[in-house]
Amino acid sequence: MFNEVEKKDGRRFGLRAQFALSAYKELILFHQYMMDCGTADEKEVATSTCKHILRMDEYRDLSSKLMQGFMPGVLSKTFLRELVLVNHHYFRLLERSHKAGLLTHVTKKQRVRRNHGGRGRKSKKGGKKEGEEMGLIGGDDDAAQRAAEREANEKLDGMREATAEDMWDGLEEGVRAVLKGEEEEEADVRPIEVTLEVDDDVHQRFAMLRIQRALRSGRALTAVSLYHAARAIWPTDGAFGTATMPLEDEMNEIKAILVTDLKEVATELAEAEQKMEQSNGGKEGRRRRRVTARDAEKVMIECVSTINVVMSTIFEEGEGEGEKEEYDSEAEDEDARYERREVDFDFKEHVHKFARNDVLKWYMFLLADFETNPAELNHALIRMLHRVAFELGLHPRVYMRFLGFEDMPNHQHNKVSLFMVFEKLRQKMEGRSQEEIKKSAFYEIYQFGFHLLRK
Repeated sequence: MFNEVEKKDGRRFGLRAQFALSAYKELILFHQYMMDCGTADEKEVATSTCKHILRMDEYRDLSSKLMQGFMPGVLSKTFLRELVLVNHHYFRLLERSHKAGLLTHVTKKQRVRRNHGGRGRKSKKGGKKEGEEMGLIGGDDDAAQRAAEREANEKLDGMREATAEDMWDGLEEGVRAVLKGEEEEEADVRPIEVTLEVDDDVHQRFAMLRIQRALRSGRALTAVSLYHAARAIWPTDGAFGTATMPLEDEMNEIKAILVTDLKEVATELAEAEQKMEQSNGGKEGRRRRRVTARDAEKVMIECVSTINVVMSTIFEEGEGEGEKEEYDSEAEDEDARYERREVDFDFKEHVHKFARNDVLKWYMFLLADFETNPAELNHALIRMLHRVAFELGLHPRVYMRFLGFEDMPNHQHNKVSLFMVFEKLRQKMEGRSQEEIKKSAFYEIYQFGFHLLRK
């Protein structure tokens, strides 16, 4: 078992893994966006990188292994939420490629005995040749657009406090509607720009400025979405409120962001962006920022490598050698090495990896907080349960009662089952008309329960 010193070190390492996991999630979403909305070159690069991470078993098995070894008391609930979202977005890529017939074969790492086994580096597949590049920012149109954005932001940042106070009357109703769940939050907002090389507390100030700019430009939905997304990144210090704070307190905090003078933060942000542009442009001040497919793959690999190394370190300080083996690929016999072999890909077989009790229990644990969960998280939880219950036909598996959450900090649920979630939801929906139920933020859970219970 962990002693107090080991548990403290474990939490520190777990926080590093959490940041790497969040970065990995952003990279998946970024590549997904490029495949959907990018230029022809961008789509080609994104497709190549995604093909690589879908074919390699290190990426496919990452989420299931992390959930099987999740350690409450050392790893945070925020880590678990991020893990579920990472898995959800990765599954979307996986399913889309499989249905399009683009993913029929994958590589699988199999252990091979050798008398003197070396651990040579495997060559990466699916990436572009070194030197093939794509332009992310460039051209006269982009330069003009950035200039217009800077001018608009300068006006917003220079707004007088009295003017901002007057704006609140027009924003209040929209902000309240989003906070009450009457309007679904935007899922793809990003409160920070991860490419800026600044400290964490500076990122926090920049996130505050981004929320303020959304408010001052009249975008209540975006502002609240950014506010909650920032809370997910900094859940413990209260800078962006807490999940359990009363509605009126949250309204007051958002109003305070609207009227606060953040001109110094805006100057700080402009300097950081200028420094980044100069770094990207080089001595000639090029306006095009280029990223190779090789670089994108490298960042992906570094994120996953960081997660695996950190988890291995945690288990070295913890309880189980059996659990450690899940993460420590170097812990094998020195006379063994791995070879990659191409095998047929079976989507349902992959879903089966998440139909295990030691994985489903964490989905149930998070779903028990459906009332305070972000809509994106509830959707991800229900989507996986739907796969297990309907696509695999394992309805009894999701009905199981899961125990053993005593080690979770501030735990509320010692025992969790889907029936308990459905009962809480039934009480919440009692007395509402069908139309009101359909407009509820929890309608997807309600609909899932309705069809599941009919089975």
